[in-house]
Amino acid sequence: MFLIVVLFCMGMLASAQFPNFFPPSNENRLQCGFTCSRQARFSVVIDGSPTTATCTAANADPRERCYGCCQARALAAGLTTIDAAGFPSTIGNDCICCIYNRCRR
Repeated sequence: MFLIVVLFCMGMLASAQFPNFFPPSNENRLQCGFTCSRQARFSVVIDGSPTTATCTAANADPRERCYGCCQARALAAGLTTIDAAGFPSTIGNDCICCIYNRCRR
């Protein structure tokens, strides 16, 4: 049993050395280039439960939620927060996420 725990810990340590060891899921991948969407969403585990987070959500103020949510969308795709921007739509109800994916390998 001890050996299993040690091997598990070593595996976790090794995977931490390679950030792309567990690439983003297909659902979170983005097409190459610059894209914008009013329907940005991504799969994530929150408090141990898999869920889909959406950047435009009912009863949420896009002025408060949008920027950070769009950055989280980029992170879920394996990009950096610098690759994303978010802003409320002109009518103020939607969050528009714009992300630049260089498709680097």
